[in-house]
Amino acid sequence: NPDGDETAYTIDVRREGDVRWRRLVTKNGRPITTTKYKWNTETFPDGYYQVRVTASDHPANPANRAVRTERITPLFLVDNHKPALRGISVRFPSVSVRATDGMSAIAEAAFSVDDGPWQLVAPDDGVFDGLSEMLLFRLPSNLAPGMHTLAIRAADEAGNIGSDSVTFEVR
Repeated sequence: NPDGDETAYTIDVRREGDVRWRRLVTKNGRPITTTKYKWNTETFPDGYYQVRVTASDHPANPANRAVRTERITPLFLVDNHKPALRGISVRFPSVSVRATDGMSAIAEAAFSVDDGPWQLVAPDDGVFDGLSEMLLFRLPSNLAPGMHTLAIRAADEAGNIGSDSVTFEVR
């Protein structure tokens, strides 16, 4: 906006493969007049999207003199779902569990016993780089006999965190 005129923006979004753009609107329905906009993606299905931003100085100019421009982003991922932890098996002191996610690679995993400190876990293949990772790890060998609770969490690259817990017995 080189001449500093008042500018209004519209923001449209479309999912990969869609033909139509969907207009994002402000909570109060008024035009967007700032260069910042917070988009709550939770109402959109996971997938790849593009955003189109259109800027116009029509609020400060007659229709025949207004200038309009638009930019479209490259595709980017919207991922609001947390990873799932499946098949937790405890055969003290060994644990196995599979962490899976539908859109983003698993990025981190950790466990806690009896609400103790979280301890990081490496995937079985040594690198967090897939939508599914097998986690094999050993629990502390000095656990007292009796019932214990194992909590496991996994995070995906989008920052979503899934967790689960199981109770197991040390004899």
